[in-house]
Amino acid sequence: MIEHEIQPGDCVTSLAHQYGLLWETIWDHPANSALRQRRANPNVLQPGDILSVPEPEVKELSKPTEQRHKFVLKTNRAKLRLKLVDYKHRPLANVAYRLTIDGESQTGASDGDGMVEHPIPPGARAGEIRYTVDGKEVVKRLALGHVDPIETLKGVRERLANLGHACQANEGPLDDRTRAAIREFQKKHRLTATGEPDDATRTKLKDVHGC
Repeated sequence: MIEHEIQPGDCVTSLAHQYGLLWETIWDHPANSALRQRRANPNVLQPGDILSVPEPEVKELSKPTEQRHKFVLKTNRAKLRLKLVDYKHRPLANVAYRLTIDGESQTGASDGDGMVEHPIPPGARAGEIRYTVDGKEVVKRLALGHVDPIETLKGVRERLANLGHACQANEGPLDDRTRAAIREFQKKHRLTATGEPDDATRTKLKDVHGC
């Protein structure tokens, strides 16, 4: 059993790809039961978490010789989901874009709700998406796997920043800039504008962000 300490950018899918296992094999292992209770999403872990990675098991099959046999290899799959919105948080429907993940580019267009969905390599770490709005090119950098759990203040800041609220996803105590971003989010979604990351705000923020 390998005890892997989670680093920024790590998630169960990328680590399963690294260790040559299916992500379910790692995440569902009894040794990770305590971690599963703390982290509902296997792809939203906090740096410092300890993930137990079991050794690969050898599977033996008896087959007759001098014949052809077909074996199916199960692999990990990952998908990137984004929503393109304007400065008023309105969906950008049918917008052409170029998505680059780890140096590989592909093109497409957002759907009627501004959603973008693309399969990506399970070990992908970084990328960018480019699209044009009102004649201006927009470039968004993507740090894949870098969203912290919603229970942490950093996780709240990261989601607010991703949703376009003026909030730096940094460390440190709750400051005036973060409080202002929280109040802006609370007002937009008809929550009591306290500026505090209370349970109702975290639940709504997780729902709107998508994770």
